[in-house]
Amino acid sequence: MLECHALRQSIANADLDWEARLVGAYHKLSKVEALVEAEPEVYGEAWERYNLEFHEALIANCRSRWLKLFHRAMYDHSQRYRMLSLQTKPFPRSQSAKEHQQILAAAIARDVETAERVLANHILKAAEMATLAQAGVVHGKTKPQGYEKIMDIYSKIGY
Repeated sequence: MLECHALRQSIANADLDWEARLVGAYHKLSKVEALVEAEPEVYGEAWERYNLEFHEALIANCRSRWLKLFHRAMYDHSQRYRMLSLQTKPFPRSQSAKEHQQILAAAIARDVETAERVLANHILKAAEMATLAQAGVVHGKTKPQGYEKIMDIYSKIGY
């Protein structure tokens, strides 16, 4: 995954300014994550903005302009699905918030393996939930084939 590769490079080039930017971005994201589930129509745009800021801060010290450019393009292309996910139930928002905290802690600790592993799981989970949202699982109206299986897997692994 592009972001994981860029994160690895960013951590390799980490410095105090990178840490400060990352902690600041996480602070804003964590505040809005606590509000967005209850009122997605009010906090959805702020959540999207701060989520982007956090993910860009993670890879800010990656020296590959191309990796960052392609990451941004992929991020922008997936925005529709993230915004649709705000209407999707059940969407494990508390798990997403926990993952952001784990990614932050691992990145600050320069624990590349953990940061990369948690980030990869975070991205894959979001992609799976976006697939469910695209298939019509909005406010529980429909459930595509395999929905129960995915939810069962999530419950077994603590989502």
